[in-house]
Amino acid sequence: SSGINAEYGGSGVRVVTYQDDYASVHPISLMIRYKRKELLSHPVVQSLVHWRWTSYGRHFYYSNLLFYCLFLICLCVYVVFQIPPYDPKVIEHKFNCINETSSD
Repeated sequence: SSGINAEYGGSGVRVVTYQDDYASVHPISLMIRYKRKELLSHPVVQSLVHWRWTSYGRHFYYSNLLFYCLFLICLCVYVVFQIPPYDPKVIEHKFNCINETSSD
């Protein structure tokens, strides 16, 4: 059970209460789900979005960006310093080593 209870009030309006599934009935989620994007420009909603960004969204975004940049740096270093398997010098060296050991 998701913990969402839907009841119809005396005026026939659906009242949604939530216990466990807060994200699905959050006002911003409801605005997006019911395609009421014009409500996102309301000053109260703008202040809520700004508060959520400054409280934890910004930290999450920048930590993901930092992790991605570190991954990208490690990948580039690996690619630059990795000896390609088709390098003629490496192939020649391996071939000479094989010939020297087989002739002994």
